[in-house]
Amino acid sequence: MSGTATELPRDVGYPPPEGTRQRLVTPREALAGDTGLPTRVDTIRAFDPRVLLGDRLGLSLYCRFAQDHLSGRDGQALRMYEKFIAYFNEQREHSAAKFKALIDGVRDGGFDPSRPVYANPREHTLKNGSHRVATAIALGLEHVPYNLSFDETRTPNEVFPKIFNADELASLLAWQDELIERCGGLMTLRGRVRRLMRQHPQSFSAAFSSKTKIPVARLYQGYEKLGLLGKRPTEKRVAAYGLEQFLQPHMNVLEMGCNNGFLSIEIAERTRSITSFDVDAAYVAIGKMVSAHLGRTNTDFRVSSFEQFADPRTFDAVVACAVHGWVSVSFQQFVTKILGFLVPGGLLLLESHELDCHPEWAEQRRFLLDHFDVLRSGLIDDVDGEMYASEMREYLVLRRKSAING
Repeated sequence: MSGTATELPRDVGYPPPEGTRQRLVTPREALAGDTGLPTRVDTIRAFDPRVLLGDRLGLSLYCRFAQDHLSGRDGQALRMYEKFIAYFNEQREHSAAKFKALIDGVRDGGFDPSRPVYANPREHTLKNGSHRVATAIALGLEHVPYNLSFDETRTPNEVFPKIFNADELASLLAWQDELIERCGGLMTLRGRVRRLMRQHPQSFSAAFSSKTKIPVARLYQGYEKLGLLGKRPTEKRVAAYGLEQFLQPHMNVLEMGCNNGFLSIEIAERTRSITSFDVDAAYVAIGKMVSAHLGRTNTDFRVSSFEQFADPRTFDAVVACAVHGWVSVSFQQFVTKILGFLVPGGLLLLESHELDCHPEWAEQRRFLLDHFDVLRSGLIDDVDGEMYASEMREYLVLRRKSAING
């Protein structure tokens, strides 16, 4: 029988340039041919290289270079590429001629799985192989073989204005946007989110209070159904709090300190509306982005501090998860402001900070029970255990008492 092999990689996504859309074989496949060799099946790691588009601005330059070469033209991308490698004194190692030869080799002979790149696609990191990754994207290849690596090398966004003038930088950003939008669906959403995260590193590089195994740019809230990894997976929190039991379709909800808004979006699926605010504009932008992707029309995300937030309405429920330690007012003042937004008999979902770091929680909890009845409570340790040290908090689902004690 004829020897065959796993089809790796294969065409997906947006069309590559004309004349390159073909069944690509690996060098070992070509050697096997019809010689009667046994079937070869490679069980190796592979990833879709487009997951890196929003994370690495330089990759957009490499992709445009590869696209131009495959289309038989040399233009602005070639000039910018030569300028880029000259800045890092890499003219010999990564010359334009060598990059073109690499592109031709992958186009004609396929991606050799015995020469993987070193990457961690879940964390959007790449140690080496940017030229091969860009070539794969330009050819429309979905699977790139990789060895898992916890190291990365990348050019920070703030370096590019040192290399390129304003017009060149505008072209580079436009190329990145075009590449991300071509992906479509969840891949485009993930690209937009990662791009925003890299544009605001101060908002996403911190590990918050627990240590990570490796330093990465990560969301605090995760949304696993969208492939958006974070410290605290939202779906697990919704289940732990038992929100299905308490939320009703007629409810209007307020979330204070919503972070990137994924918990708000889950609540919006179960209620009439939710108004959410956070002091960090980058977090709010992600909430708006994801809400729009999901087609939610009953979310209202705002940029505001707790102290400055104002709204004339009262709400059927308020959510304030691990927020009180970040505000400038006392816990008593914090709760008083919440009461001002709650209808009589309204619900409050409140979560403590990490119990081993905040001994004042017992006293704060007693103050809460002067004003609320407990409907549900429990301990929660929902952080992503593959990346973060454990954190234990207490959550309380409370109902405002009809008569408030002084």
